[in-house]
Amino acid sequence: MDPSCFGFRLASWNANGIKSRIVEVRDFIDKHHPDVFLIQESHLGPGDSIRFPNYTVYRTDRPHTTNTRPRGGKAILLKSSLPHHHTPTPPMGTVEATSVTLTPPGGDPLVITSLYISPSVSYQHIHTDVEALFSLGGASIICGDFNAHHTSWGCRRNDNRGNIIKNLIDSTDTQIVAPTTPTRFGHNSASIIDFALTRNIHWLSQVESIAELSSDHNPLIISFDTNRRFAFPRRIVTTDWAAFRELLSPAHYTFHPITARTGEDVETQVADLTDAIINTHALSSKPIRGRNSYYVSDEIRQLMIERNRARKTWQFTRDPSDKRVLNKIQNRIHRKVKAFQNKIWEDELRALDPDDGSLWEMSKELRKKKSPVYALNGQGGIAHTDPEKAEILRRQSQRHSLLDKTNKGGGAAGRTPLPHPFQHLHQRHSKNTTNDSLPLRRRYCDPHTEHEQKLHYSLPPQTPGRARGLVQKMENFH
Repeated sequence: MDPSCFGFRLASWNANGIKSRIVEVRDFIDKHHPDVFLIQESHLGPGDSIRFPNYTVYRTDRPHTTNTRPRGGKAILLKSSLPHHHTPTPPMGTVEATSVTLTPPGGDPLVITSLYISPSVSYQHIHTDVEALFSLGGASIICGDFNAHHTSWGCRRNDNRGNIIKNLIDSTDTQIVAPTTPTRFGHNSASIIDFALTRNIHWLSQVESIAELSSDHNPLIISFDTNRRFAFPRRIVTTDWAAFRELLSPAHYTFHPITARTGEDVETQVADLTDAIINTHALSSKPIRGRNSYYVSDEIRQLMIERNRARKTWQFTRDPSDKRVLNKIQNRIHRKVKAFQNKIWEDELRALDPDDGSLWEMSKELRKKKSPVYALNGQGGIAHTDPEKAEILRRQSQRHSLLDKTNKGGGAAGRTPLPHPFQHLHQRHSKNTTNDSLPLRRRYCDPHTEHEQKLHYSLPPQTPGRARGLVQKMENFH
């Protein structure tokens, strides 16, 4: 039985730049169907946009200057069908993090954080930062690239970051979920620095580092055997009903007659029987995998299979010749993916027709920049849910409306009207006088406040002839 048939599946990966690997990520999601996908080192800037079908994306980009390439950054992809809200992270000294909170109906909230600790920053605030992230909620999962080495989770050496994490685990109710195989492969090294820390969670889990995707880090896939209160959308499975009946037969399962005498005893025994049926169903089932790839061609899919096989071989042998084979296949994948994307885009453009409305729909879709509304900080606290956000926006809109009314009407009611700046010109022109030496001001609105009045009369004057010349130049320009 695949442990991911039921429960909660989480994936985490240090992408080292996700823009050039969008197609691979989509194929990875289509293959493994993670409920939540945590990404570190996304390398995205303010002008970059990433979208994945049926997933909501939350990201935190690292600030950078205009003339430098984006570095760092975290992102969280989670199924749009899961009830959730964005959770603001507290100020960090060392850690970079993005958090969301899952809010299942009838279940306890679960805070999930994508974490990245750069190897070039100080390690002094790691303990404080991690504790601040755990304080965001009761049940928490912090997963990502810790860049921390310790022999307790399979590394060959200990470093300062690893000692801090180890002391945190030993001194608090924190558990570590780490694979048994390396997650990052350097030129002459292999280490386990990608893992998860959990608190107030008592679920059985299975973690695996798989040799897929093109980065120096392997993606992690963690499958949690959740309880019935935390019900995620159930996956499409096929069940061997003969095995199901066999597992519930007297040879494997002893049925105890109902001997309860109180309502509480009845609920307990019914719950035990229900759990036995659900567990037996899970043991007799396996997920149905889709055979069709929606994002890559069959040729690219086959190259990815060869790439994963070559990646496993190189990670095992560490032979430079195997590394060259891996790089050669990876370069072929990049070229094929680029050509495949161009072909799809050209086919879509050729199929556009202004008569059937497809051209308008495409242009509308390209102009649309839809992004999730992050948590808002209002006067009454932080708004997480959509109704709370709408209420804050409504109050803010009302406040701006009142300010506008005050500035336009109510604020000027008690003031003495100031003379119009062109009133003296109007009086002179009404007497059929045209003199180009008459002064014109650049300001075309009535100055209400004292500051505006001083600013208005401090502007240098302009003659009507000069103004007409500027207008003619503007008309000639157009």
